[in-house]
Amino acid sequence: MNFKLHLILAALIISINLSAQTQIANVASMASKQLADKNYTAAKQSYDLLLKDEFFDLTKKLSGKEKKDKLKVIATFEYRRANALAFMGQYQEGLKMLEAAELKHSESQLFRFYKAMYQDNFFDNAIDIEAVKTWYKPFQGYANTANLIALAYERRGMYEDALDMYNKALKKNKSPENYYKVAQFTELMGKEKDAKKLYKKGIAAFPTAPSPDNCTFEDIQILGRYKLGENEKALAIGKRLMEENPNNFRAHRYLAELQFYTGNYTESYLAFEKIIADNPFSEQAFIYMAKSLHQSGQSDKAVETLSKLIEEFPNYFAAYAERAAIYKSQGKAEEAKADIEKAKALIPNHPMLQKDAASEK
Repeated sequence: MNFKLHLILAALIISINLSAQTQIANVASMASKQLADKNYTAAKQSYDLLLKDEFFDLTKKLSGKEKKDKLKVIATFEYRRANALAFMGQYQEGLKMLEAAELKHSESQLFRFYKAMYQDNFFDNAIDIEAVKTWYKPFQGYANTANLIALAYERRGMYEDALDMYNKALKKNKSPENYYKVAQFTELMGKEKDAKKLYKKGIAAFPTAPSPDNCTFEDIQILGRYKLGENEKALAIGKRLMEENPNNFRAHRYLAELQFYTGNYTESYLAFEKIIADNPFSEQAFIYMAKSLHQSGQSDKAVETLSKLIEEFPNYFAAYAERAAIYKSQGKAEEAKADIEKAKALIPNHPMLQKDAASEK
């Protein structure tokens, strides 16, 4: 083969590979948008296509690093496909697919990591926290493992443990999200002055915002600025974020929280009701919705909301604690005592219970 012909063939092979890569990128971008737009059936079909072997038929002779990168892509696609199935109400089907992928790609721990995330994200708050920690134990070196364990604690209403893990996450990564979480849970523990300093420090550390498509800093600002007393500015930021990106879930959630903390309970209730309709796995949204209902004089409906949450997640500490507080305000001492006992059985020395006991003395 002469040198000129060799160059032509090499260029043709590169062109074919680039074309395949472009095709994968285009479908992946479409699938990601479908998932963000809550078009879960279409997203699942797109990820089915991306995970077909022929989509990677030009990458069979990969080097070690290239093969590792390919597995990262496949693991991400598998996880997102499972998420689409879960949102369609097919949680077990998604789990089976992740387990099959883990078995098929046993040389990569990433599939096991994504399975752990999936199990803790959907329906499994009833699973003992020690089991969740065991799932994540092999991945202590991963940058976001501390955040995931903290989120597992948060979902179960174990706020003191969540704060401890978010502090560890902040030491590893001084991101706006981590500053916000540490400040939020510091405040939940009754340390308002320390929390305010953290909100202020978080905002000072990130004086400029990223692009509108990645609103991490600015949606932290929504509550951050509120905590510093800049209510109108916080509301304006939240509204602008949702105009720029209607699918910015965090902006919706933080703005709903802001409505609650500024006493706009009807708006807060309606906002959290919409969040739950879009994402029925948001336990904290149920808590805020119940609190909004209670504050607006609809205590019975608030109790009903928390009872539904407890039925779905029987080991969710915060639901019992909040329902006990509402029962107490209604003069239902026996019901309140029963919920406090259930909460104590889950987390005996939680500050929320200690505070309640102190108020009774």
